[in-house]
Amino acid sequence: MLTVAAAAARAAILAGAATAMLAPREGEWPLEGILEEVVSGPFLGRPLVMYLDLAFGLSASLMARPTLRDVHLVLVDLKAPGGAWCQRQTTEVLQTEGMVHLALLGPNSRRFFEDLAAAECRWRPAYLLLVDAWGGSPDLLTDAAFERVEWLALLTTRDSPSVPPSVVIYSLFPFAQQSQVRQTGVWDANTSLTHLFVDRFPSFEGYQFQLATWLDDNPYLYQTTEDLEGKADGLQVEMLDALGHALNFTYTLTKEPPDLMWGDLEDEAWTGMLGMVHRGEKNFTVNFFGYSLDKTHAFDASSSYWMEGFGLTLLAPPPLPRWRAAYYPFQTSVWACGGATFLLVLLIWTLQVRKQQHKFFITLSPVLYPYR
Repeated sequence: MLTVAAAAARAAILAGAATAMLAPREGEWPLEGILEEVVSGPFLGRPLVMYLDLAFGLSASLMARPTLRDVHLVLVDLKAPGGAWCQRQTTEVLQTEGMVHLALLGPNSRRFFEDLAAAECRWRPAYLLLVDAWGGSPDLLTDAAFERVEWLALLTTRDSPSVPPSVVIYSLFPFAQQSQVRQTGVWDANTSLTHLFVDRFPSFEGYQFQLATWLDDNPYLYQTTEDLEGKADGLQVEMLDALGHALNFTYTLTKEPPDLMWGDLEDEAWTGMLGMVHRGEKNFTVNFFGYSLDKTHAFDASSSYWMEGFGLTLLAPPPLPRWRAAYYPFQTSVWACGGATFLLVLLIWTLQVRKQQHKFFITLSPVLYPYR
């Protein structure tokens, strides 16, 4: 097993090999030191998916591979179609929580991620770090392709006449009332993973969620006795009220879905409450759903908080006849052992009796026939 020092050294070689060919051009900021610090610092020991833009040079993605052979690494060409690439990948590459995704963006790299969003594939990285060396706008964090990323950050330069140029960290706070894209820090060699990826959902800042619900799901969600529009009761309402108070959000409910369907995949389209969520008409649903393979691919679900079981109920069998009471308490194997034991004892007893009779006649022979 490699030591931490060896892993750090190999990570430094990785960053050096990949970035030595990414020589800064006029007007660009150097990537060598930053990438070396990222790979050997907060990303140390984690599997890595690296997205390279060929604008940095065709040899970068090709010549780096032999050097990265012993590293848990997936190299992606940002010039390739994003949707086609996604369809060829495994779930571990697309969704594994411990894997970190690092994208070195060029001037046209956003097309790859736009293609990912249009393809609606299962690309949902837990950690995604975007490195923009071309001075693009931080607003690229608002692209639709990054909506399902849990931990998102952007490294870019900040030019100011009053302070030296520096590398700053941006992140997206999608529920903020103002300034959704915010600077969260300045990069240095001691930046940790928790400082690089900050909590983007500390509060929902009064956001009103639109819920796709069906108020006919006792005891979880049902219509109140007053039958007021948008008012409900049940376990789900109590949970939503508690979460809304803690995280500062409100919500609205729907009495029933327009098509009166729960939610299934029919003809490549989702129906019912799940269809309302999938089409973007509602934010989420809180009704009681079972799991299926199609649902896990298309939707994210919370942890299970209720489990239901199913069983069969049959009539009790009639009582056994009284004549079976003698042997019913014992299994067939017990009766077989008992029968075998009885036969064995009978055989031994018979042999013993015959042997004793033979000795008796030998003893009486001189008495009965004394003159022979």
